[in-house]
Amino acid sequence: MKKISTRSNLLLAGLTLAATLFAHGGQAQVDADHLPLEITYVANEGFLIQSGDQKVLIDALFREGVAGYATVPPTWRDKLEIAQAPFDGVDLILVSHFHADHLDPQSVARHLENNPDAVLISSPQVTERVLAAFLDKPDVQRRIRTVAPQGSERIRQTVGRIGLEVMHVTHGASRASIQNLGQIVTLGGKKVLHIGDSEATAEDFRRLQLAKESIDVALLPFWYLTDLESATLVKKYIHPKHIIAMHIPPAEADKWTRRIRDVFPDATIAAVPMAKKSF
Repeated sequence: MKKISTRSNLLLAGLTLAATLFAHGGQAQVDADHLPLEITYVANEGFLIQSGDQKVLIDALFREGVAGYATVPPTWRDKLEIAQAPFDGVDLILVSHFHADHLDPQSVARHLENNPDAVLISSPQVTERVLAAFLDKPDVQRRIRTVAPQGSERIRQTVGRIGLEVMHVTHGASRASIQNLGQIVTLGGKKVLHIGDSEATAEDFRRLQLAKESIDVALLPFWYLTDLESATLVKKYIHPKHIIAMHIPPAEADKWTRRIRDVFPDATIAAVPMAKKSF
């Protein structure tokens, strides 16, 4: 009789726990939002960002690139485009701007065709190039969103449980016509900043007010990390908890790594394709 009572009590406790979890559906969400954040370097400024089953690709879907800068290794490029592991189940595709070392429209198009759940969010200069591949495919067109932030404007988007803020970040005074986007991605309870090929000044950064965002990981072009003047901009106007240096020419990786280490000794150097780091 005692054994039957114990089993009954255990069963009752299990049912009560299950009922509690269903009654408080937000609890599962809270747990999911505090899973480890994993960032995998693909090439140049391209990354796979993942927390649990949430996945984001930034600037990773390109092909020939630009001479002197890293390209996607051939063994991985096909996996990227046909959405095979570890690039399966990607929820969100982001592209900072249309240059060939950040975007190949056919590469993005192929991934969208092979991954019916992925959403592309980018500037008009990017989306118009990708949309050209889908003139007769409204099902894919509906998964392409165009954003064009101006000045200090932030455009907020949501894809599943992934939060996104998009802003304009200058590509430099001589390239004012280029729509270079800065993006804050929120997943796994953490914020990741990617600023594309930014050449922002102190005034630009003051306008963006990124230091108020409590950025967990900033993905920054190496030229912001190699001298004290630029380092001051990063520390004062972005103030991230962690830094990953990107856009490093492979032939000059040793030189720039030493320079970065002098200024930011704890920075992670994105130089080895498919290297992964957890936060």
